[in-house]
Amino acid sequence: MNDLKEEHFRSCEQNPEVDVFSFGIVLWEIRTGDEPYADMHYGAIIGGIVSNTLRPPVPSYCDPEWKFLMEQCLVPDPTVQPSFTEIARR
Repeated sequence: MNDLKEEHFRSCEQNPEVDVFSFGIVLWEIRTGDEPYADMHYGAIIGGIVSNTLRPPVPSYCDPEWKFLMEQCLVPDPTVQPSFTEIARR
Protein backbone atom coordinates (compact mmCIF):
# COMPACT_ATOMS: atom_id res chain seq x y z
CA MET A 1 0.00 0.00 0.00
CA ASN A 2 2.82 2.45 0.79
CA ASP A 3 4.33 1.83 -2.65
CA LEU A 4 1.05 2.87 -4.28
CA LYS A 5 0.87 6.08 -2.23
CA GLU A 6 4.48 6.91 -3.00
CA GLU A 7 3.92 6.29 -6.72
CA HIS A 8 0.83 8.52 -6.65
CA PHE A 9 2.70 11.38 -5.02
CA ARG A 10 5.61 11.07 -7.46
CA SER A 11 3.19 11.22 -10.39
CA CYS A 12 1.59 14.46 -9.15
CA GLU A 13 3.49 17.29 -10.73
CA GLN A 14 3.63 20.76 -9.28
CA ASN A 15 1.73 23.18 -11.42
CA PRO A 16 2.28 26.84 -10.52
CA GLU A 17 -0.34 27.97 -13.04
CA VAL A 18 -3.06 25.99 -11.28
CA ASP A 19 -1.85 27.35 -7.94
CA VAL A 20 -2.04 30.94 -9.19
CA PHE A 21 -5.53 30.28 -10.58
CA SER A 22 -6.57 28.80 -7.22
CA PHE A 23 -5.13 31.83 -5.45
CA GLY A 24 -7.26 34.05 -7.69
CA ILE A 25 -10.34 32.03 -6.69
CA VAL A 26 -9.44 32.44 -3.00
CA LEU A 27 -9.06 36.20 -3.49
CA TRP A 28 -12.48 36.23 -5.15
CA GLU A 29 -14.04 34.27 -2.26
CA ILE A 30 -12.49 36.55 0.35
CA ARG A 31 -13.63 39.69 -1.45
CA THR A 32 -17.17 38.55 -2.23
CA GLY A 33 -17.86 36.24 0.72
CA ASP A 34 -19.56 33.93 -1.77
CA GLU A 35 -18.96 30.50 -3.22
CA PRO A 36 -18.02 30.68 -6.89
CA TYR A 37 -20.36 28.83 -9.21
CA ALA A 38 -22.88 28.21 -6.38
CA ASP A 39 -25.78 28.52 -8.82
CA MET A 40 -24.31 26.09 -11.36
CA HIS A 41 -24.74 22.34 -11.74
CA TYR A 42 -21.63 20.28 -10.97
CA GLY A 43 -21.46 18.99 -14.54
CA ALA A 44 -21.33 22.54 -15.89
CA ILE A 45 -18.62 23.46 -13.39
CA ILE A 46 -16.49 20.47 -14.31
CA GLY A 47 -17.02 21.13 -18.03
CA GLY A 48 -15.99 24.76 -17.61
CA ILE A 49 -12.89 23.82 -15.65
CA VAL A 50 -11.85 21.12 -18.11
CA SER A 51 -12.35 23.44 -21.09
CA ASN A 52 -10.55 26.26 -19.23
CA THR A 53 -13.42 28.68 -19.83
CA LEU A 54 -14.99 29.02 -16.39
CA ARG A 55 -14.14 32.19 -14.46
CA PRO A 56 -16.19 33.93 -11.76
CA PRO A 57 -16.98 37.55 -12.60
CA VAL A 58 -14.65 39.88 -10.73
CA PRO A 59 -16.80 42.39 -8.84
CA SER A 60 -16.65 45.91 -10.24
CA TYR A 61 -16.60 47.34 -6.70
CA CYS A 62 -13.14 45.89 -6.02
CA ASP A 63 -10.20 48.17 -5.48
CA PRO A 64 -8.64 48.58 -8.96
CA GLU A 65 -5.33 46.97 -7.95
CA TRP A 66 -7.05 43.92 -6.37
CA LYS A 67 -9.39 43.66 -9.35
CA PHE A 68 -6.43 43.68 -11.75
CA LEU A 69 -4.58 41.07 -9.67
CA MET A 70 -7.64 38.78 -9.58
CA GLU A 71 -8.15 39.14 -13.31
CA GLN A 72 -4.49 38.32 -13.96
CA CYS A 73 -4.60 35.24 -11.70
CA LEU A 74 -7.79 34.00 -13.41
CA VAL A 75 -6.70 34.62 -17.00
CA PRO A 76 -7.12 31.51 -19.21
CA ASP A 77 -3.59 31.82 -20.64
CA PRO A 78 -1.20 30.71 -17.87
CA THR A 79 1.76 32.40 -19.58
CA VAL A 80 0.16 35.75 -18.73
CA GLN A 81 -0.46 34.95 -15.06
CA PRO A 82 1.78 36.62 -12.48
CA SER A 83 4.23 34.45 -10.56
CA PHE A 84 3.89 34.14 -6.79
CA THR A 85 7.06 36.21 -6.50
CA GLU A 86 5.34 39.01 -8.40
CA ILE A 87 2.14 38.57 -6.37
CA ALA A 88 4.10 38.82 -3.09
CA ARG A 89 5.84 41.99 -4.30
CA ARG A 90 2.50 43.63 -4.91
